Amino acid sequence: MKLITLAGPPSVGKTSVILRLIEVLHKEKQKAGVIKFDCLTTFDKEPYEKANIPIQIGLSGKFCPDHFFISNIEEAVAWGKVKI
Repeated sequence: MKLITLAGPPSVGKTSVILRLIEVLHKEKQKAGVIKFDCLTTFDKEPYEKANIPIQIGLSGKFCPDHFFISNIEEAVAWGKVKI
């Protein structure tokens, strides 16, 4: 399993890039899933579900989403191994 991390400020097109990348991967018969980390809320689940892409949401609350991701990397990888 390969792990790709994409980060950036809000509304710069991260979801669009991920959806296009997964389109290419699917054409090459590869599987992909997404774990979306955010602070308090996210509406990104809908486009992934619409594209039939497995998605998991992680909300960090008071913590920085990047630090929350790092502290949950083992669980993220385990989810990917089961769902993808």
